[in-house]
Amino acid sequence: MNDITNDLELKMAESLKCDYGLMDKVSPLLTTGFEHLEDIIDNILYNNGFSIFKDIPIVGYLVPFVSLSKNILDEHLLKNTFGFLVGVQNGTLKKKDAKKLSKKLENPSFRTKEMNRVLLLLSKNTEYQKNFIYGSIYKEYLLNDEVTLDLLYELFEITDRLYLSDVKTLKEFYDRKEPTVIKGKYNYHIGRLLSLGLIENEIRAGGTFADVHDNTDEAFKLGILENKVTNVIRISKIGDLFMRINYKNSFWFISIL
Repeated sequence: MNDITNDLELKMAESLKCDYGLMDKVSPLLTTGFEHLEDIIDNILYNNGFSIFKDIPIVGYLVPFVSLSKNILDEHLLKNTFGFLVGVQNGTLKKKDAKKLSKKLENPSFRTKEMNRVLLLLSKNTEYQKNFIYGSIYKEYLLNDEVTLDLLYELFEITDRLYLSDVKTLKEFYDRKEPTVIKGKYNYHIGRLLSLGLIENEIRAGGTFADVHDNTDEAFKLGILENKVTNVIRISKIGDLFMRINYKNSFWFISIL
């Protein structure tokens, strides 16, 4: 088992280092939209489409296991890994970025720790399109020193809890930039995004502003009683980062909207 784990770590690290022209290979297969990428993986597994992706180390390593075992967990990991790599490629992987990734992943200790984290994340994810988001976030973590390990964990946790149906609402706040004033109750999409910290709210009650994190219960109750609640909602700092990371090359991200 340790040998298999070590091989998985190495193959995943190798797959992250280079641009395998993933998007160039995937795009011609997409006839009805990016949301059907999971069906393409099925084609790779069962209809001999694997040959065009076999040069990606982790895919080449996992496909024989899946083909032989017919194990749903192995297949699940392969599908998620492929989607994750599409997110990392995020259109194209520049040569300077590939070089930086390669240098980081040459360190055995770093590689083992990082690849374990990625493989565990992918093995438990049950929403296929989130693999693209995880891949984009992870690439930013590897290439941008400002994205710390703590921030990576926070972004992963947000993604895990995010309802994909709320992304359209998040994009509206991201595009708008300026605060949005909503009188009275807001919809459930906004409520869920607030709970994740991707957007933030100031509540005006009785003619005063109260920050959403500071004694809002009393302010909100007062406003309800007086029928004078106004919500001033804007995208948060981490919400802005989340959108910038995932919207850089938005071909796949648009499919969620």
